[in-house]
Amino acid sequence: MKFEDLQNQWRKEGGDAKVQISYDMLFKEVSRNQRNFDHEILWRDIRECIASLVGVCFLILFGVALNKWFYAAAGGMLYVAIFFIVYRRFRPKKSPAGTASLRTCVEESLCEIECQMELLRNVFWWYLLLPFVTFSFTFIGLGHPLIQEGQVLGSIIFFGSFVVGAVLVCWWVCWLNQRANQKELLPRKQELEDLLRSMGNGREKGLKANVVNLWIAFFLSVLITLFLSTPLFFVDKTSWVEEWQRDLSQQVKIEITPPLSPQEAVGPKELKILSARYGAKDQWVDVTLKVADAVHQNTLSIHSGNELAGEDPLDGCTKTLEVECLWDGQKKTILVREGTDLKIPFNRDPNTVQIDKLSNT
Repeated sequence: MKFEDLQNQWRKEGGDAKVQISYDMLFKEVSRNQRNFDHEILWRDIRECIASLVGVCFLILFGVALNKWFYAAAGGMLYVAIFFIVYRRFRPKKSPAGTASLRTCVEESLCEIECQMELLRNVFWWYLLLPFVTFSFTFIGLGHPLIQEGQVLGSIIFFGSFVVGAVLVCWWVCWLNQRANQKELLPRKQELEDLLRSMGNGREKGLKANVVNLWIAFFLSVLITLFLSTPLFFVDKTSWVEEWQRDLSQQVKIEITPPLSPQEAVGPKELKILSARYGAKDQWVDVTLKVADAVHQNTLSIHSGNELAGEDPLDGCTKTLEVECLWDGQKKTILVREGTDLKIPFNRDPNTVQIDKLSNT
């Protein structure tokens, strides 16, 4: 029989009626409720950790393929998983099985419920604040090129969309948690308090120690997250991602203007590199010597990538290799997109060359 059933029975019998309750039966019921509650919390934590780690994986992939600012958002999602793992180590300790009295069992259950209520009541500070900050950094990093290019309206729309979306998500998560607090945890707390009050004397355990544990878990999770996620910003991804980016770029349409003559496509002809640079917009690196050194017997095969310049001239933008050369006595300018190969004599196979522009001057 549940505690609320006992209360209803008491009301039916009247205030003067005497009701005998088996100590063992009541103890087993409280213990069973405590185990069920612990089971619910465990599976909730597992679901949150799995969802967060899946989000981390996707955001790291976005950071590798698109922009490193996605790593900041990945750090925020990683914090969520770490917080739930760390906090489980700081939850109130239970008495060993078979050693706790009824009063101790009730106090431990009440202590755990109050701690979960505190967690849900301030879910924004424990759960959402750090992901909100890291996603803000991600959107600032992604939207910075719009500001540099003077696109005021685009910047307002971009950042406004993020602010509205973030506020709606935070409000929705907070609403769900407050609803769970009022409909599930608060009734359980009141039942346990009534039962404890019927035993006489005051409580021996309070909420203060649990709040301290929440703060410890919060700061420790932040430190672990910083330790694990910060190195992502300093890893040179070029060496192990360049091949993958090259495969993606093979699907881009090839434009060659004007069409090459059959004699040029057969080759080899005399080839001389006049100049070469790699970059985008106003950020360029001179790579003339490296391109010239790659010429062997009037043929050239070179990859357009950050390793050619020894650095990333402009992070977040697609770079271009611009080559000026003499080919069979004619001066030509060749533009090759980042992540693709340039081969002279020219090969029309899209799996081996990507030329964005070729002109005679």
